Amino acid sequence: MKIRIFQSRPVLKIKTMEILDIVNKNDEVIATASRVEVHKQGLIHRQVHIWVYNDKNQVLVHMRHKDKDNYPGLLDVAAGGHVSTGMDYLETALKELGEEYGLNIKENELKKIDKFYREHTDIITKSRFKLFDTVYLYQYNGEIENLDYQKEEVEFLEWWPMKKFFDLGLLNEEEKKKFVPLIFSEEIKDVFQKIKKMI
Repeated sequence: MKIRIFQSRPVLKIKTMEILDIVNKNDEVIATASRVEVHKQGLIHRQVHIWVYNDKNQVLVHMRHKDKDNYPGLLDVAAGGHVSTGMDYLETALKELGEEYGLNIKENELKKIDKFYREHTDIITKSRFKLFDTVYLYQYNGEIENLDYQKEEVEFLEWWPMKKFFDLGLLNEEEKKKFVPLIFSEEIKDVFQKIKKMI
């Protein structure tokens, strides 16, 4: 199978301070803090991820921009981001799909897969994550070149066979090194299986 890669052009962007809601173990908002402080102190916050797949049994994979503060230059299997203060999971999922992939869709077009709590540390930047992650699923049958994706977030997009993620043993060692290591965690493996049952 031939995979086409579409490179993005660099775009300059002035970064603003992102403020996130801090939550307790019941996912109740108790405070706010900057994204930098959230990661530095390991405060519990909220995040979303959206898997995009097509009718050819492929999943949309992107390379995270080399200037990202977490996992720069690695491949990821989902669009996503932090839930900013005052927003909810669904609002954030719709916003992230629009910003990262250029997909402007309606609420009823997203399927909610799961919400779970997880903790991990970015082995590259040493950022600490304690968060509630809500995962959604969206089917897109169009072409990658029709997506106006966010150049300061995404280096390029490409389709990968879904079976490689449903059975991670099909990824060879060189391929595994290219991906955000989180996808090999037990929590994400469980998400893979739930997605497999829904599509």
